[in-house]
Amino acid sequence: MQIGAVLFVVMLAIMATARIYVPRYVDAKRRANEVACGEQLRKIGVAARQYAKDRGAFPHVRAPGELDGGIETPDTPLAFQALVKGGYLGDVDLLTCPSTPRRRGEANRAEWRAWVQGKTDLPPPPFQAAKWLSYAWTRRHLDLNASGSALLAADRAAIPRRGEGGLKGNHTGGWSVLRVDGTTEFLTWDATPYPGAYLVATEDPARDGFLSVRPQLKQSVFDPEPKDGSGESYWPGPKRGQPSATPTPSRD
Repeated sequence: MQIGAVLFVVMLAIMATARIYVPRYVDAKRRANEVACGEQLRKIGVAARQYAKDRGAFPHVRAPGELDGGIETPDTPLAFQALVKGGYLGDVDLLTCPSTPRRRGEANRAEWRAWVQGKTDLPPPPFQAAKWLSYAWTRRHLDLNASGSALLAADRAAIPRRGEGGLKGNHTGGWSVLRVDGTTEFLTWDATPYPGAYLVATEDPARDGFLSVRPQLKQSVFDPEPKDGSGESYWPGPKRGQPSATPTPSRD
C-alpha cells in the first residue's frame, strides 16, 4: 500500500474518532461548567445568608417596599457589591460563571474587580454592561423569613441555539438558580413551566421569579430540534380587557 493511501486511511480513522469523542468532550465540559456554576452560586448563598443574619435582610438597593431595577439599572451590581464590600464574599471571581470567556477584555475585568471591591470612584455599571457579573439578583426585598424556595439569584441568561443574536448567557441547557434557603438547582430550558419566562416575571409573588435576568420568552430558540411554533412562551397572554403580564424582551 502506498504511503498516500496509508495516510488517507489514517486521516479517515482520526476523523471518525473525533466525531465520536469530541462531542463527548464538549458535553462533559458543559456539564462540568454547570456543576461548577451551581457551586459558585452555593458559596454566594452562604455569604448572602450571613449578610441577612447580620443586617436583617438580603442585599437590596431601593426602599423595602420597592422592587430593585432590571438589567438597565446598576441595582444588581450594587447588590453584589454589598456582599463584597461588607466582607461577606472574599473571592470576586465567584461572580463570574466558569462558562464566561476569561481571556478577553482583561482590562475591563480589572476595572470591574476594582469597582466591586470599592477601590475606585467609577460610577456603578448598569447590569447589562457588567459582563463579568454572570448572575442576576432578586428584585425583591427579602429576609430569612421568606419562603426557602424563593429565588435569590440565577444565571443572567441562557445561551439560545437560534435567534436572539448578541444575547450574552452562561449555559445552553438552562439556568442555575439559588434559593433563599441556600440550595441550588439547574432549571433546564425544556422544563414545565418554562423558566425563561417566569424567572423574570414580577406579577405573581406565588409563582414569579422577580429576578433581574434578561427576558428570554421564546422556549423554541433553545430546542435543538424545534417542532412547530406552539409552546414558545410560558405565558398564554392576557385575558380580554386585562393588561399583559408578559415582560418586554430585551433588545440589547
